[in-house]
Amino acid sequence: MIPLAAPLDATGVVLLAAFLLVLLCPPLVAYEPLWEVAASLGYAAVAATVLTFRVVPRRSHLTPYRFSLHRIAGNLALALVLAHVLTMVAGDPFMLDYLGWMMPLHVLAGVLAALAFVLAVTSREPALPRRLRLGARSRTFHAWSGIAASTLTTWHVLASSSKLLDSWRYGLLALVFLALPAPALSDRLGGFRERRPAPAASEPFSRAGARGMLRISALIGAIAVLLATAPHVVRLLRG
Repeated sequence: MIPLAAPLDATGVVLLAAFLLVLLCPPLVAYEPLWEVAASLGYAAVAATVLTFRVVPRRSHLTPYRFSLHRIAGNLALALVLAHVLTMVAGDPFMLDYLGWMMPLHVLAGVLAALAFVLAVTSREPALPRRLRLGARSRTFHAWSGIAASTLTTWHVLASSSKLLDSWRYGLLALVFLALPAPALSDRLGGFRERRPAPAASEPFSRAGARGMLRISALIGAIAVLLATAPHVVRLLRG
């Protein structure tokens, strides 16, 4: 029976819960509304990244169902990253002035993380590996792009978030990010070889897979709304 209720492994649930604890444990910092939306989209992209890594905790656990969930979580993460950037630029057009040779390092990390996300998502489709002549190395390229995106996101979030007021928040969030790519990194460094090919990208989604994807989309949407509204609700309740 396909585990519709639990697409994440236990570690993924713990990592997601710890991530939300870091952001929602009092005191809550409220930005201006537009910046709150932009930040929440970025944090929701991190939550989607957790799902992307943990619905397939190891390559040896890959199944058509988990493969479908992995793809949709990756698509959501990339879409949220782009929405995060576009919202910030819409709120402050002078943000583009940061994209020069003197940009702060955490901004550079964010830009590189976004590019790594693009490479990770596009490299699983036939067109880019064919253009780059990657051949059988396309899965390795995809995996390392995802690991790079996770690493750069760690740097970007830890260096740029004013919500992380206490040292315990930095420490817990750093542990979340360190644990996130660990299985994929272990597979790659350990020379893991698949005994069977990954499910084809064109494989039709089953009804179970469609339900799982809807649940992941709803979960990420709920997290984004919660992160955007919680600080303002608390501020209103306090008068």
